[in-house]
Amino acid sequence: MDLKENSSIIVIMNQNIATIRKHYSTLTDEKIRSLVGKDLLTLTPDGLQVLKEEVVKRDLPLLKSIDDAFKQEELINQLILDKCNEIRDLPCPICNSNEYKLNAIQLTTVTSLLATNVKKQLHIGCNNCLMELKQSAEDKTSLLGWWGFWGLFETSKALRINDIGAEELKLDRPSSALTTYVSELIEEKTLIARSLHNVSN
Repeated sequence: MDLKENSSIIVIMNQNIATIRKHYSTLTDEKIRSLVGKDLLTLTPDGLQVLKEEVVKRDLPLLKSIDDAFKQEELINQLILDKCNEIRDLPCPICNSNEYKLNAIQLTTVTSLLATNVKKQLHIGCNNCLMELKQSAEDKTSLLGWWGFWGLFETSKALRINDIGAEELKLDRPSSALTTYVSELIEEKTLIARSLHNVSN
């Protein structure tokens, strides 16, 4: 990522934080208390930080709940990272090799024969296998994706998204596709556990 792209991301992040800060400033104390009581775990780290600033500014007795939410967020993120690394140490499910760490990519393919069809599929494997799958998806989309009315637009979009996913595979860390997959699994298991707990009670 070059300096210009990095600067653009920083500007967008600052704009988002400013928007959150402005929104929280318009809430009543009662709404702030309700937010802290019910929705803390749905907030992003930026949202939590701005909420904490607003609570301090208003001198509301809610700091412990927000600090606990920060700690829980850190624990969840660490759990996601640990599970990702466990997956990355497994043999490749495609070529069965143990030579390279696993990762994940979500590939989009577009076909536009009778109608434009966009298909998204998550793949887990070693980088060599994932890049071969990416090339296959790219070839199929380039050949069959641009015929329909929306095909040209969807083809360009799919190729761009696939390229972004492939760039992530060059980094020595779990891709966003893998972390999203793992976090959704953890969330699903947590919801099931809560449901079973509620039924038993």
